[in-house]
Amino acid sequence: MKQSNVQTLYPLVTMSISNDSKVAITVTKKDDTEYWVKQYSLETYQITFEEKIGGDPNSYIKCKEVE
Repeated sequence: MKQSNVQTLYPLVTMSISNDSKVAITVTKKDDTEYWVKQYSLETYQITFEEKIGGDPNSYIKCKEVE
């Protein structure tokens, strides 16, 4: 088993590994108005996808899992 720590910019809400074990998908929370979904390669540990959810100061967003 190979293990490595990867720093995230914001606190981690959830993390899952794809069925082919090539990527890890994380949901992190900046605050109650902004969440980030990011995909990391498990071979290079680089971010391969990222998307901000929310971010408007007047919105209340809650994100837990990605399906």
